[in-house]
Amino acid sequence: EYLAFKEIEIDLYSSKSLAHIKNSLNLFLLNGAFPETLFLEEKYINQTLQDYFNVLLYKDLVERYNITNTVALKFFLKRLIASSTKQVSINKIYNELKSNGIKIGKNTPYDFLDYAQNIYLSLVLHKYDNSLVNKELGEKKIYSIDVGLNNAIEFKFSNNLGKALENILFLELRRVYNEIFYYKDSNSECDFIINEKNRITKAFQVTYEMDDENTKKREVKGLVNACKNFNLDKGTIITYDLEDEIVEDNIEIKVIPFYKWITTIN
Repeated sequence: EYLAFKEIEIDLYSSKSLAHIKNSLNLFLLNGAFPETLFLEEKYINQTLQDYFNVLLYKDLVERYNITNTVALKFFLKRLIASSTKQVSINKIYNELKSNGIKIGKNTPYDFLDYAQNIYLSLVLHKYDNSLVNKELGEKKIYSIDVGLNNAIEFKFSNNLGKALENILFLELRRVYNEIFYYKDSNSECDFIINEKNRITKAFQVTYEMDDENTKKREVKGLVNACKNFNLDKGTIITYDLEDEIVEDNIEIKVIPFYKWITTIN
């Protein structure tokens, strides 16, 4: 949709088209995809996105849910945005609010999280567990509805393109599949596993690059462990630009750039 909106031809065999696609992906990872921002000058994009955040804060949340503690809400949302692609502890955010002298009820941050999900500002990814109760109440990760919004609010997010790539992959998987989880065992983690008809059918790992040997070992290990646990014979690692095929412990791993993978899933 992003490329079509910008009238960019998708031809992975054309060096010219591929250059335009990669450049667009770079902009997507930095500025997100709110339509109004696509043709703005760079200097106006951040301010526009910050204006969006304020509209979400005051119109969609404060007015809709009659929230009076706007200081706590703004702190909570910025803290939530800073946690994108990470495990989040609502209790920890509650303690941070209290330590900053912001008065708030014990259950209020949980209400704020529900509200943020209701307006699609932030989305929750649960850790996979055989127990439905544990899935709902156990560890969870937070993802943003738009990476550009994150970059406008949380400066550090723009310095980590791997986080941005993971975030946009999550959004695309969520568009295609109904049930997505992350998998974690005692010594490894897999970013995304797909549940279809009560069976895990796919496993994905995301990394911007794998030039570093330790990064490669970590990503491969997490994917292989997930595949073994769910009796899968293959998995996928999504990267920015690296393409490869790896076999590890009889697990076939396809390493594919995001821009190529997304043309195959649609």
